Amino acid sequence: MQHRPQDVIASIKQTLTTYFLLRWTLANVTGWMLGIVAGAFLADVLAGLHIIAVFAGGAVTGLIVGGMQWLALRASPQEDNIRPVWVGISVLAALCAVIPTMLVTPAIVFGVTVGFGVMGSVFGACFGLVQSLGWERSLEAGAFWALVNGLAGCLCSTTMVGLSSPVLCVLGPVVFGLVTGVAWLRRSEI
Repeated sequence: MQHRPQDVIASIKQTLTTYFLLRWTLANVTGWMLGIVAGAFLADVLAGLHIIAVFAGGAVTGLIVGGMQWLALRASPQEDNIRPVWVGISVLAALCAVIPTMLVTPAIVFGVTVGFGVMGSVFGACFGLVQSLGWERSLEAGAFWALVNGLAGCLCSTTMVGLSSPVLCVLGPVVFGLVTGVAWLRRSEI
């Protein structure tokens, strides 16, 4: 039995539209992988500008991650309150997360895994807190999103420690997407 390409594409689209957690996880994998690579590339190009390079790299990462997350969210009818401003808030979130993350880089002296775990949790918590300001109405729900992103950031970064293969490095963003995706689905219970 042969499948026409348009039928396969329609089937994939239907699956992604139906299953939020799959869509959200794929969006985060794509967003974080592309965002980190593009952000690091830009920071490297602007290396002579020091802190400007770090902020520019963070902004690009936030732009790509936020854009991918917004695409995943806008496909959900129950998320019609999520506007394109999510992308801008994610850029601001990444910018706000850069300095606290830089301040905890000395944690690397306790080992690479510990250092990356601390940096990932700080970046994730700051990123989640600022993101929550764009859509949450309660302090508890915003704090929950910050904590979940901190946990996801820690797990994501420690999962990637020691992995030299780009294929294996996908595991970290998969973990990030699954943790934050399950939390997003459960946030109404907060």
